[in-house]
Amino acid sequence: MTFVRALHYASLLSLAGTLLFAAFVAEPALRRHVDGGYSAFRRQLARVIWGSLALGVLTGLLWLALEASSMSAKTLAQVFAQGIIPIVLARTRFGHDWVLRGILAIPLTLCLFGGVRPATAMARVCLWMAMALGAAELAMIAGAGHAAAGTGWTGGLHLIGDGAHLLAAGAWLGGLLPLALLFAGARRGHASGLALATHQATLRFSFVGILAVATLLATGVLNAVFLVGSISALLGTDYGHLLMLKIALFLTMVTFAAINREWLMPQLAGVPDGSSIGVKWDILRQLQRNALIEAGLGTIVLLIVGALGTTPPALHMQPQWPLPLRLTLDTLKAQPTVRTEAIAMGVVAVGGVALLAFGLLRPRQRMFQLLAGLFIFLAVGWWPLQFMVVTAYPTSFYRSLVPLTASSIVRGRAVYADNCAACHGIDGHGDGPLAKSTPVKPADLTAAHSFEQSDGDLFWWISQGIASGGMPGFATALDAQQRWNVINFIYARAAAAQPRALQSRVTAGPAPRAPDFTFQQRGTDQTLRQLVEQRPVLLMFYELPRSQQRLHQLAAAESILGAAGLQLLALPLEAEDTGSATPLPDFAATADADAVAAYHLFMGKNTAAPCEFLIDRAGFLRAHWEAGTLPGLPDEAALLAQLNLLAQLPLPQQVSVHAH
Repeated sequence: MTFVRALHYASLLSLAGTLLFAAFVAEPALRRHVDGGYSAFRRQLARVIWGSLALGVLTGLLWLALEASSMSAKTLAQVFAQGIIPIVLARTRFGHDWVLRGILAIPLTLCLFGGVRPATAMARVCLWMAMALGAAELAMIAGAGHAAAGTGWTGGLHLIGDGAHLLAAGAWLGGLLPLALLFAGARRGHASGLALATHQATLRFSFVGILAVATLLATGVLNAVFLVGSISALLGTDYGHLLMLKIALFLTMVTFAAINREWLMPQLAGVPDGSSIGVKWDILRQLQRNALIEAGLGTIVLLIVGALGTTPPALHMQPQWPLPLRLTLDTLKAQPTVRTEAIAMGVVAVGGVALLAFGLLRPRQRMFQLLAGLFIFLAVGWWPLQFMVVTAYPTSFYRSLVPLTASSIVRGRAVYADNCAACHGIDGHGDGPLAKSTPVKPADLTAAHSFEQSDGDLFWWISQGIASGGMPGFATALDAQQRWNVINFIYARAAAAQPRALQSRVTAGPAPRAPDFTFQQRGTDQTLRQLVEQRPVLLMFYELPRSQQRLHQLAAAESILGAAGLQLLALPLEAEDTGSATPLPDFAATADADAVAAYHLFMGKNTAAPCEFLIDRAGFLRAHWEAGTLPGLPDEAALLAQLNLLAQLPLPQQVSVHAH
């Protein structure tokens, strides 16, 4: 599949690029400087165009068959025997795009019959129409790549960017072979007219190349944002490794293009019209050689592009960090004084880099500026880095694959009790029965420093252990999901243990994430996450008959609270609460025991008492009230006041004690 994709890309890049070269680059130059035309070169272009079209049709058909085989998990023989291809064409986006490109190939072929050797105005019109259709064929391949998986306006932006990336690649890479053929023809012709035409064509192609390179850079960055997303994903995934190789080859190609433009092309200028004297034919040879080298590197790039199309995007993979160190801003965030000094030193270091760059651009006192800039950068640049560099592990940039749900927390608590409590203590304070026998006192897993570690670091320590601290690894005893569950439990318990994490009023400080769970209400299933995405939620855990009056109070205020934007959700503290025969309000629901068990972490010491949580639309626990303790459960006016405070906290600025 990878090789077929690469061949298809190459054929359409060549088709679109050669048509652009013929219409915009070669023909204007040849008509001006070569009397009687240049039929041999035009025949060569025609062969390239027709060959590219034929290869594109063949590889397109083969790609369709292979894609149908992949989608249906059937062999190629079964695909043809069971009529799978018509189904793919009719019911998949890939098939729809393929049909549309097949339809466009018909007028493209007709235009090529009239325009591959432009000698009349009508033939030139056909050539330009063929160029536009070839560009459309090329851009539409974006619909068969990773960009097609996006949704919404971001998905549309990614698809447009990918199409522009393909067009820019076609304009540059697709024109390299015709350019090399033009250089070869000029050398064989050994006439100044051909040299002048070649010089002008090279200037025009250079202009196209500059636009193409700029577009490739811009759209390449856009693609990286959508498909890679971070430096860790770039360095730690197969997709990122292929992309880095592609970037290295791209930069090498740009280097050869820059040599052509800045060094070799100026030497073709100034040839006397009508004479071959002064023509530097060795320059044409070097230009031809460099164009062929660029084309060869471009061929390798296309093979990489084919592999990228069948490789999962880096953004969707767990990156394996290859370095023993990583940079983090956590230390600077935790220490304001250090942060201020680091910023000041960073500004000075940037000033040194600016002086260094200024010295490269200005010839006067260049050596002094270079040495001064380098000295300033080296003298102060290390200072902020010493606070930002920390030890890294292969899993340091792993993201939790298990959502923060009530079920995950409850399962993690059981894993913790069986495997961790002996050292870290049942409450996580590092005071377990085996704590005194370890070389280093086990960490207090309820302290604030628990949040300074990344998910991936914790996953590594739980998996591989910490030899210096006497902690064993559990990779063989616990599967990956169990390890993520215990991490969810550790974070949830630590978040609940912070002294100012949950108060009786809404504050702008850090807040714990509300564990998600599924509940049943009026015969339908829904999740807490779905509910809070609409409006803030007052989550009540009640006990009958003790909470009967509170339920009536909230039911009476439901319309007023709802008008203010608050939703009510009530769950029983016990799985089956039959303390009263009075009908429950419509905001009452039921959930499995995991929901109550997980929220026990946030209920305080009296976990049997009815309590309430105010949850904002971002899924943070913003306030907590408990029956029987001051200030008690809030009345209607108090709830409205807290809801007003919540509305003053813009969602993007809300901070979680820990968020995955």
